[in-house]
Amino acid sequence: MKNVLTIAMLLGAPVAMAQEVVADPAAVSPAVEAETAINELCAAMTEMVEVLESVKDEDTADIAAEKLMVLAPRMMDLQGQVKVLTKCDAETQQRLGQKLVITMFSVKPRVSKVGKFLVENEFFGSEALKDAVRALL
Repeated sequence: MKNVLTIAMLLGAPVAMAQEVVADPAAVSPAVEAETAINELCAAMTEMVEVLESVKDEDTADIAAEKLMVLAPRMMDLQGQVKVLTKCDAETQQRLGQKLVITMFSVKPRVSKVGKFLVENEFFGSEALKDAVRALL
């Protein structure tokens, strides 16, 4: 019924305002959805740095590239999911935003250090690693 009403409203059909609205029991609150996305994004950022830090030679560069190519689309998807944070109350936005910022500040120096290391070592000759890093940007 909810879907029918939504479709009718989108098509411009008049819908009585007094109709009962039934909450979808499978629906997840924006706060829960945002918290899940933030937690997963923070974990993915940490994983990304750990994968980059594991590169020591051409073999580990190619292994890291494979892992990063799987991680990149997941991170992009999570960044999109984090937008639900705008639907949360101010306290939740602040709490989760702060968690994200703390994680970003903790990984930033590590990313800078490993980035410099990879550039100095010319990505150990791994074009796959260069492509994977570009996919993350």
